[in-house]
Amino acid sequence: MRFVTALTLALCFVLAACGGSEGPEEKIRAQIAALAEAAEDGAIAPFGDAIADDYADLRGNDRRQALMIVRGVMLRTGGSLGVFPDVQQVTLITDDLAEARVRTRFAGASLERFALETAVYTFLVTFERDGGDWRIVSARWAPGDDEPR
Repeated sequence: MRFVTALTLALCFVLAACGGSEGPEEKIRAQIAALAEAAEDGAIAPFGDAIADDYADLRGNDRRQALMIVRGVMLRTGGSLGVFPDVQQVTLITDDLAEARVRTRFAGASLERFALETAVYTFLVTFERDGGDWRIVSARWAPGDDEPR
């Protein structure tokens, strides 16, 4: 479960790390792609920049716990994990709040060590605008195509 949490957060954190002149949806999509690349590379630093100070998820994780989970997973996978996100939808809730629905496929030898229920997860990631950047304030996920919880 911590592995899935970390992957979720990893995707979220890189998503929030990118900037540019694009609109909110484009920025969030670019962040998701960058986060997937960082997760594959085992890069931890971008996650600390991307997660909001007030991050909280329904599983009871706060910012500190989320970063600890990401660090642990990145160390255990050692860069042997493939992450393939498919951004299905980005919804701008307000000018400063957005939600992304991402179906993500994971591949690699690392999956067996974490006994994942499936190699596909669906994520709902909530972003809040912080100046010109988007920070992750919450995330939910579920195996396969189940509704994230």
